[in-house]
Amino acid sequence: MPPSLTRSALEGRVALASGRHAAAVSDFIAALDIAQLQREVDRLQQSGELMQAYELENLTRSRLSQAGTHPDAVAESFWRSGVLARAIANRTQPPEDRWLRTALDDFRQAYSLAPWSGKYWLEAGTGALVIGQYEDARRYYQRAVEVDPRMADAYAGLGVIALHSGDRQTALWYAARSRSLNPASTMLRRLDRSLQ
Repeated sequence: MPPSLTRSALEGRVALASGRHAAAVSDFIAALDIAQLQREVDRLQQSGELMQAYELENLTRSRLSQAGTHPDAVAESFWRSGVLARAIANRTQPPEDRWLRTALDDFRQAYSLAPWSGKYWLEAGTGALVIGQYEDARRYYQRAVEVDPRMADAYAGLGVIALHSGDRQTALWYAARSRSLNPASTMLRRLDRSLQ
């Protein structure tokens, strides 16, 4: 079979079946087999190899960009990188600041490419909140609820910020709004603990 995307994908599957993950990744990159690359990122993440997963996600995104892939796919890859960077940061206590900032940068890249996706704004808001950038967090959360008014975590995040600034009444309003949308919201639990 002459060199081609199909051949590279086939060689990648053969390498994967024989347990040669590095060779498989090289072939999947050459084939632009994003689904297989994502499975490999997931495998690395699940096995706790977060740095390797982060590096492979970035390599995959680079290949997506070179191939002229739709910006939404590139944005989703930045989001996945942000999630991985946050997981890397949270391996230590306190979380490693450099990786928290890297996660925030990745989430910012995601929303800049796909500004109509509320989840990217939400993650940027949470990333900014975690490192104490309250004004940025407020702006990101507000944008998240403009894009998707059903984002319970974004309302709760706004409540956390309101409480931080001393406005308990506004925080209570945001808590009620968040609860009406999703009583199991992760950020709502944080806000409720702070309100006690």
